[in-house]
Amino acid sequence: MNSIEPSENINENLGFAQRLKKIDDNIVALKKERSSSWQRWIEVLSKLILPIILFWLAFSLKDSVQQALEYRRLEVESAEAIEKLLQTLHQEEVEIGKATAATLTLSAYGQAAVMPLVGALEYGSSNTETAAKQGLFVIGLSHPEAVSQILETVLEKREGQFRWQTHQAAIEILGKIKHSKVPDALSTYGAILEKSAKEGLDGWKQMVRGADKENYEETQKTLRTAFKAYNIDWNPAS
Repeated sequence: MNSIEPSENINENLGFAQRLKKIDDNIVALKKERSSSWQRWIEVLSKLILPIILFWLAFSLKDSVQQALEYRRLEVESAEAIEKLLQTLHQEEVEIGKATAATLTLSAYGQAAVMPLVGALEYGSSNTETAAKQGLFVIGLSHPEAVSQILETVLEKREGQFRWQTHQAAIEILGKIKHSKVPDALSTYGAILEKSAKEGLDGWKQMVRGADKENYEETQKTLRTAFKAYNIDWNPAS
């Protein structure tokens, strides 16, 4: 019977272990190669995809950016145009025709022109005041809430910030634009007029710059007309 020497068994086991290790090393190397290959593909794809993404973003945002720039350009141009129109309005001896043309052009800017026109009422000449009232009325036809809100604020200022002419113009315009909140504002103002009359007009004179008895009567008459536009019969107590 043949016998196998121990040394031979050891050699065979070592050879088998080496073959297993070599196979394992090959598997690890293959995995690393595949992993490295995937990484290389990811790097290549990222280099290709990133410019595509950036191009898509630029293309999709182009219109929005252009619109924002165009809006800003129009905003600047509008401000410059409004400034020139106001310079015309605030000329000391502006002709009524030029003043009217300027205010009607201003009215095309809508709500943005309301405060400048109120300023023209307060600080302009008589021709400017007449034209400014027309401009505010025109804006009030399309933006009654905006105009009424500003003019109601004028009437609420009771520490001499505005002239009596500006108060009277505000009442006149409010009577024409027909906004639902106007009657309440007119009623509040009417109550102040009545109270002031009972106190010898001292309250009225403090409330409105440059006011006197004659101004009071004119404003009272204008207020009565404005109430009639809303079918309200206002008869202040004497």
